[in-house]
Amino acid sequence: MNKTVLIAVCDFLVLSALSLSSGNAAAQKSNEEPKESNFEVEAVTEQDYLGNVDLTLEKLKNRDLEKIVKNQKNDLAKQLLLKGELRQVKIESKVNELKHRELLDESLKGQIELIDEKDKSFALNQKLSQRDKQLRDVSLKNSLLKNELDAEKKQSATNDLKLQDALKKSQESKQSLKLLYEKAAELSRQQNELEGDRHKAKQKGLEQDIAALRKQNNKLQQAVVALGEKQNKLPVHRVMSQARREVSVSMEEYDKYDPNDIYSNTLYSPLLSLNGETFVIATFDGLGLSWKELQNDGTIKKHSMALSRRGPNPYSKILGKKILYSNKDARVCLLKVGNETGALSVLGKKNVVNHLHDLWLLKSTSGNLVKLQDVNLDSRNDDYLNIEVRWLGANPNAPQCGDVVVSGDGRVIALLVSETKFRSDNKSVLKGFVLPDDEVTKHFSSFMATPLLEFVKEARKVHKTIIKMK
Repeated sequence: MNKTVLIAVCDFLVLSALSLSSGNAAAQKSNEEPKESNFEVEAVTEQDYLGNVDLTLEKLKNRDLEKIVKNQKNDLAKQLLLKGELRQVKIESKVNELKHRELLDESLKGQIELIDEKDKSFALNQKLSQRDKQLRDVSLKNSLLKNELDAEKKQSATNDLKLQDALKKSQESKQSLKLLYEKAAELSRQQNELEGDRHKAKQKGLEQDIAALRKQNNKLQQAVVALGEKQNKLPVHRVMSQARREVSVSMEEYDKYDPNDIYSNTLYSPLLSLNGETFVIATFDGLGLSWKELQNDGTIKKHSMALSRRGPNPYSKILGKKILYSNKDARVCLLKVGNETGALSVLGKKNVVNHLHDLWLLKSTSGNLVKLQDVNLDSRNDDYLNIEVRWLGANPNAPQCGDVVVSGDGRVIALLVSETKFRSDNKSVLKGFVLPDDEVTKHFSSFMATPLLEFVKEARKVHKTIIKMK
């Protein structure tokens, strides 16, 4: 605006200057007028020009201001219009965005419903397939039942024919039986007639038979006595009569609710000699070390082991408190017995094969000697013998765990430690651990039976190793 005003003022000044110059020229030409009047005219003219300039400037200023105000109003109106349009556009954009979100929500809902429908359709197809399978199974069962029913019908028809034949034969049998009854009556009558004569002859024959049986019985008794004397002359019987001992074990648990909770067992074992020391042999179970009260946190208040000899020169003594058990099979235990005579030697693993044909069994329950059959070395572990036993009813001399295997010349071979039953074959296979014949400490560990707390602790520890073996 200032620039425009300045340009207008400059134009006006130029025009005024031109006008003044032209006025001066006219005054010089007309020299008839006096100087005072010229001065006044010039003064009036300049004043008029200045007034016109101010007026012109004021008009120009007002006109420019009006244009500026008008332009600003137009610009403001345009801005307001644009702001209104922009607000409308934003509103429409928000509306469109909301509509778009609603459309997206509806689309998502539609997709979720479609997925649900697909899941339902899949589940329905699964149920239909299961129903089809069940229907096929039912159809198959029905066909099988129909076949069975047809077979039963055929069998029933066959049975009816057989029944008719049986009835026919029964009638024939009745007739035959009637004839037999008649013949039997006739024979009975004839037998009664001959009974008197036969009774006398029969009485005489019975007396003769009784006399012969008495003579035969006497001969059998003599043979049994001779056989017993012959067996007692065998090496195994002779040495076993000197080596057999009776081992007694007893334990008592402290239980205020059951004061009679006591363990007691008696078993037979041969004396055996290892490296200059004498022992008896028994299983871990036979010594009562697997007794449930001992292994189930019971409080043992008494434990004792004794060795006895029956027969000639009987005696009894308390055994030491050390219990030895095999490092290979903890079910095999030894008890040191001190100075004893008649101890048997141990055959050893390397010599067992040569004595499999002549093996005997010392029964731990009775002390009897029994001849063994069907004994072989275990093909998978030569530390064991396998003894096969057929079940032939109750047999007190049948092999069982705790029995001791000895050779025919009276040497200890093995201790039976386990039994596996095969019911389908009506038999059992027992395993016997073959004893080593070298240094005891090399193959056996030990624990003390006193004090009782340590004894119980060690017995439970060894029992856990036995459970792991099984």
